[in-house]
Amino acid sequence: MMQEEVYMTVLIGLVGWLVNRSVSKLDKTVETLTGEVIELKTERKLQDKRMESLEGENRVLRKALRAIDNIIYERFGIKLTYDEF
Repeated sequence: MMQEEVYMTVLIGLVGWLVNRSVSKLDKTVETLTGEVIELKTERKLQDKRMESLEGENRVLRKALRAIDNIIYERFGIKLTYDEF
């Protein structure tokens, strides 16, 4: 009976050690993934700001193109751009 108790104690200790080791690796993995998610979110925010800026520039350029097109049309009767601009 004593030998079985020793085996059980060793087995429980081994299982505990394996679980602790696995949890430790999972903690490190979660920590790494959390860092990467934060980095991706930050990058996404920067991309969104850049996209807003580019969309604003695009609107300004389209407005300027329409104004130039209207001036050329009024003076020479030639329409250079399409209506979708």
